[in-house]
Amino acid sequence: MTPHTTADSADFWRRFGWHLWAIACIGAAAAAFYARGLAVSHGYWPAPLDDTYIYYGFARSTALGQPFSWVLGNGYSSGATSILYPLLLAPFWALGFRGSWLGAGAAIIAVAALFDLSLSMRATVKHPIARRAIPVLMVCVPLLDWSWFSGMELALFGALLGRALRATHQALHCNVSLRRPLQRRAGRWFALLVLARPEAIALVAVLTLALAYRGRSLPLFGSLWRSASPSAITLATLALLNYRFTGEYQPAGALRKLYAYAPFETFQHDAIEVTKNLLVIAYQAGVRAWGGFPLGLAPLAVAAAAMVGRRHRLLARACVLGAFFMVLLSCLNNTARYQNYRYAAPSLALGCCVLAWGVDTLAKRRWPAAPLALVAALAPAGEFARQLRHYAMASRNIVEQHGVAAQRLRQWQPPVRRVLVGDAGAIPYLGELAALDGLGLGGYHRYPFARASRHGVAAVVELIERLPPHQRPDAMALYPGWWQGLADVFGTPVRSIHIDNNVICAADTKVLYRVDWGRLDTRLDWPANAWLSLDVGNLIDERKYHYRMSAPRGGRPCARTLRTGQKKLWDAGRIYPAGYNERFTVPAMPAAIMARDTQLIMRHDASPGAKELVVTVWRGDTPLRQLRTPLLWSPQQWAHTSLSLGRLRTADVIELVGNGGDWRSYHLWLAPAATR
Repeated sequence: MTPHTTADSADFWRRFGWHLWAIACIGAAAAAFYARGLAVSHGYWPAPLDDTYIYYGFARSTALGQPFSWVLGNGYSSGATSILYPLLLAPFWALGFRGSWLGAGAAIIAVAALFDLSLSMRATVKHPIARRAIPVLMVCVPLLDWSWFSGMELALFGALLGRALRATHQALHCNVSLRRPLQRRAGRWFALLVLARPEAIALVAVLTLALAYRGRSLPLFGSLWRSASPSAITLATLALLNYRFTGEYQPAGALRKLYAYAPFETFQHDAIEVTKNLLVIAYQAGVRAWGGFPLGLAPLAVAAAAMVGRRHRLLARACVLGAFFMVLLSCLNNTARYQNYRYAAPSLALGCCVLAWGVDTLAKRRWPAAPLALVAALAPAGEFARQLRHYAMASRNIVEQHGVAAQRLRQWQPPVRRVLVGDAGAIPYLGELAALDGLGLGGYHRYPFARASRHGVAAVVELIERLPPHQRPDAMALYPGWWQGLADVFGTPVRSIHIDNNVICAADTKVLYRVDWGRLDTRLDWPANAWLSLDVGNLIDERKYHYRMSAPRGGRPCARTLRTGQKKLWDAGRIYPAGYNERFTVPAMPAAIMARDTQLIMRHDASPGAKELVVTVWRGDTPLRQLRTPLLWSPQQWAHTSLSLGRLRTADVIELVGNGGDWRSYHLWLAPAATR
């Protein structure tokens, strides 16, 4: 055997041994979580988050030929955080991983993805100690492991993160002749990273600047374009796709969860909530997850070594900065400090990568790298017992509440046509039921449920009213406290499902209801000759007529059930304090209508409030005419007030302001004025 052959053989066995070591480390961590979950999940594959089942629903729809759809028949949904993850899950469903056991396919993806992450990180370090430490470091943080093995997209994100960091590392340390193609390759991985988790754009921005900085002799704009344009094009394409199928450029998750889209909150309120999120996550994911004080100082010291060592410092600093910006972006989410801090998990993964570079830096400088790596890896270990227990309890909670609800609904007679849920993925998936997500993340054709849910329960019901009767849900599975004004008005309780020791569900008790939508027939008292009907509180009508409200104090939703004739009628509207206004725009009108005077008819309720209504017609920036009318109240009936506005033109703006108290506006009509 020649020396060359001997060296190749030794290198093969070193690699083979490392692969076995990596699989053993990752497999041991995965087995600890899955075994603990399987022990208490009543025969279901453990999933500590109901959101996991939302991905399963997207995967099933993809396997059945309807990609990007949460429930078959509901159309395109932008509610999947990761575009790529359901595409990877779908083949497992097609191969027979059905029901909760699609989670076994998710487990295979998770283990394979973490192995790939370890391989990528191995390529960025040189010292043998650092290479052997990498698989341990990737699973050494229990809070991160909880998310790795939750069945969510994080493990896929980890694999793509490793590929992106490896490509960036190569582009930073290559010859000048190779910089352009390596920057392009890094840019392609950045785009996939953004498809895995959108907040990765913060990391991509920092890595792009690092590549441009190290580009040196290359033109700055060219370096930025090669590394950033794939991500920018990807995000723009997603925005256009969302708009084409939903009417919104923003994904449903952003509309539902980000403070920026809360219509009635002030900037001060949002700033306080973001600060709370940041402080809680900083402690839970930045201190406690790494071992607390003083044990957490060991990982910090090793990571600091990476940021000062010559070989890794640029990339390590970029990753630390990117991790901070990703956490900051996640703090704009109103669920950031819930669900076991899973929104901080991508930043924790970056921290593990920086740790690996820190061990490599210390070993190169002949520090006692092995003991330091061991201490850094063991510092967070004290949290393993708590995270394993939380994982098991959360998996049990999901099965005992959502899984049982799915079983009960499937047994109903007559069979459930469609169930209304509030962001509950396990119920329609395990029950194989058609569903409508009242919070909007599941999507339903072009109905803006995600935006409506930010306006309140009344706005959600207004959208249900617009559905054809055969498409409306005939059952509901809801938390009553979340859906006051819907569950108690339209639902008849059939069964309550209570769980003890709840650690993950939004409430301890979920209630199943039968539904009667009989009070939604709002056409009963419409003016027969109305040529414009604006249902206040209905976002589709409000968008159509460019309805504007003086938020945040004005325009808060309300709803009442009053009589019209002999029938009770439900309607939603908006409340405006004295002096606050609502506005809408006159649409294009036929010439015959423009030639006649127009009458404004308003539906309001019998609540004590404004005594007088001031109506102003604006033509451009000029107030054309201002009219006043007393408000007529009826104790048990819907009240209607009418007012002649004279002749209107297309694009005139009609403004309504109540004087003397709160004005509650429910419906507005324009009709030809009666001729004398």
